[in-house]
Amino acid sequence: MAPTPLSVFTTRLLIVTFVGLASAAPIDLPKWFQDIIPKTGNDLNSEIQCYALPYGAIGSVSHILTYYTIVLLSMGLSPLTWRNLNFPKIVQFLGVTGLIVGTASASFTIVRCRHRWQFLLIAIWKIMLSISLGLSSSHAARLVKKAIGNIKSERDTESDQFSKTTDAGFSRKDFRSILWWLILYILGCFTGLTGLISLVIQSWGSHIVVLATEIFGGIMFGVTGCILVIFIVVTAKPSKDVKSDMSWMIVVALSCICFALVVLSALYSDWVLAGLAENLTGIPSSDNSALYYIYFGAKRLAFFSF
Repeated sequence: MAPTPLSVFTTRLLIVTFVGLASAAPIDLPKWFQDIIPKTGNDLNSEIQCYALPYGAIGSVSHILTYYTIVLLSMGLSPLTWRNLNFPKIVQFLGVTGLIVGTASASFTIVRCRHRWQFLLIAIWKIMLSISLGLSSSHAARLVKKAIGNIKSERDTESDQFSKTTDAGFSRKDFRSILWWLILYILGCFTGLTGLISLVIQSWGSHIVVLATEIFGGIMFGVTGCILVIFIVVTAKPSKDVKSDMSWMIVVALSCICFALVVLSALYSDWVLAGLAENLTGIPSSDNSALYYIYFGAKRLAFFSF
């Protein structure tokens, strides 16, 4: 699949942005901008005030809704109605708007947290999730437009012209290609985990951080254990091509473990940050509320695709 102009532009923008942020030279910000940036604190609890993205219970709900939206789009269905997507222009508009607004608000958080590299990496992680969601929506819009064109071309001799997609015009298999955009999120995930693990080590005295680590660590070990048991049972059966079956099972097992890690790590980060902020619900302070809810709203736009 050839890269779209939007994906090329986004990639170039990210490279320029991240290289600039990584530069050793200090950023000369306007005075009005500096006034709204929190001052550097003496500990993690005070410095987390720079982080203006959802976390805690609200953050977990946001991540679950994002995963749900991507899964439904990858099936060619509206996350809102569970019916086939019918209006590619609306899907495209919501996806691009969410991408731009979500990336911009998260980038603002990067600048606010530039003195604490851990929060900066976590913010980059969230940016990559916004980009994956936005590009997934744009990709879905292209596939819906193609499906509508196929239906019209097949029925152009009929008196009743169809402008909406039907099951006959949809290829669910084509829509699965949307999931390839998650590679961007996976790369961002491992980037953010670097900062998250550093925060966990520094804040291990927090009861919430320890509890979150025990719960999500236990879930990961449980998932891994179940996969290993299934792997042993399946490979224990006699087979004509043992090597081929073994290779296939190893790939599937590792893929399932990586999938569980990527999905659970975002939820884990929500509760680690909640422990640092001592704010389990994740309700933002008045200083952060604007950015916080703008980002949350931008992530929800693709949910209303139909």
